[in-house]
Amino acid sequence: MSGPMVYVTTKSYDVGTNRWGERPTILSMDDRPFAEGGMRRAYSAKDWGILKSSCQPKVLKLQKHKRYTKAEAEADVKMQMKCVALAEKYNSHSCIPKKVSFCSAQLVQFQARPYKGQYGVLEDYIPGTFEKHNLNFPMKPLSCRNTPQAFSHFTFERTDGRMLVCDVQGVGDQYTDPQIHCMDADLQYGQGNFGAHGIISFVSNHRCNAICRALKLTPIRELPNRWGSPPGKAATAPVPRYY
Repeated sequence: MSGPMVYVTTKSYDVGTNRWGERPTILSMDDRPFAEGGMRRAYSAKDWGILKSSCQPKVLKLQKHKRYTKAEAEADVKMQMKCVALAEKYNSHSCIPKKVSFCSAQLVQFQARPYKGQYGVLEDYIPGTFEKHNLNFPMKPLSCRNTPQAFSHFTFERTDGRMLVCDVQGVGDQYTDPQIHCMDADLQYGQGNFGAHGIISFVSNHRCNAICRALKLTPIRELPNRWGSPPGKAATAPVPRYY
């Protein structure tokens, strides 16, 4: 690590209890990011533990154009942990050919210089080549694999159309840095939450595949008109089984 070692407080969020757990630790990070997206930069980091007895490779994410506020960092952590929970529900179905997972995320509050008072999001490092499978908006598929697209469809139906996981990306089927479009105004889920507009974009662009059918998800063509269901019949040609 090229940057300093600093004391931080990490906070973990439990979706089931809606509670936060807290622990102090020592964190080091590189001065320069190794990757960046539209809103965040990703830095290589290590969590040394308060007794320096361990050294776990991590990724620290900071906002690009301004500092994270506590509320923004909490929203991003809650969003990713909600995706962890939805992935577990998806994996409970025996008909799926491959299971998926999301990296657990933690809120980081720096307690020492040079970042004292700043917030970030910390998660496990995933080695390998990243691939993005669909977008935040417009929600067009970027890969030909069925699993990521079916997972997005599953999250929409599993939440009764109230939210949708998109921006699915990662290494293999271990995902990170997702986005949730949510209809509930009190669940912000970050700056990329476009609510109904994002969900309609998904409905307009998604084409059900073999996994959607195996999960018995409602075909897109049968969704209510308020979700922007495209007119006409769905294609009847066989869908290649890219898993």
